[in-house]
Amino acid sequence: TLSLHDALPICFPVTIGLFLLAGIWLKDIYAKRVNRVSLVTQDAGLCLTPIMEEIQFSLRAARVVYWEGSNGRKTLSGSHQMHLNALAEATNGKVEKIKGIMQMVPFSFCPRALSYLQPLRNDDVTVSFESQVIDQESDIYMKYGIMTAVYVRVWSDGIPVGFINIGFSQEMRLVNDGEIAYLRLQAGKVGRIMERIAKHKPCKE
Repeated sequence: TLSLHDALPICFPVTIGLFLLAGIWLKDIYAKRVNRVSLVTQDAGLCLTPIMEEIQFSLRAARVVYWEGSNGRKTLSGSHQMHLNALAEATNGKVEKIKGIMQMVPFSFCPRALSYLQPLRNDDVTVSFESQVIDQESDIYMKYGIMTAVYVRVWSDGIPVGFINIGFSQEMRLVNDGEIAYLRLQAGKVGRIMERIAKHKPCKE
C-alpha cells in the first residue's frame, strides 16, 4: 500500500496535467464561441452596411449604425451579459467611426438604449435632442459630434432585436412623416436579414 508520502509525487503531476487539459478545453470553447460570433458579425455587416449607407445618403446623416441587442449570451463563468454590438456603420466621413470599438457594450452603460428595445413601447421611431438630455449616452453622442439621435427599432420573429441609430450633427434636427415611413421600411429589411442569420442561413437570399 502506498503511503501518502509515496503517493504525492504521482498525484501531483496528474493533477497539474488535468488542470492543463481543462484550461486547453476552456480556451478552445471560448475561441470557437468568439469565432462563431465574429463570423455572424462579419456576415451581418456585409449585408447591413449597404442599408446603412443608403440611409446615411438619403437623410444626409453624420452617422448611421445598426446595433444588435443581446439579452444575455452565456459567458464562461455561466452568467448572462446583456449588451449591444455595433454590426454595421456608415458615416459622412466627417465624424469618427465607432463600429470597431463599440462591441459588447453592457446595457448598464446605456440604459436609454435598452428602453428602446422594450416590446411594450408604442413608438418604433424615437427622436432625441442630445443637448437637452443629461446622461452618459448624451455625453458620448456629443463627444462624437452627434447632436440629434434617431432610434428605429428593428423587429425579427415578433421580438425587438436591435435598432438603427441615425445621428445628425444639427441640433434639434426634425424628422418628418415621410422620413419616418422610409426608416420603418429600412428597419423591416434589417429585421428580415437578422431573421435569416438567426436561422443560420446566408443573409442574402
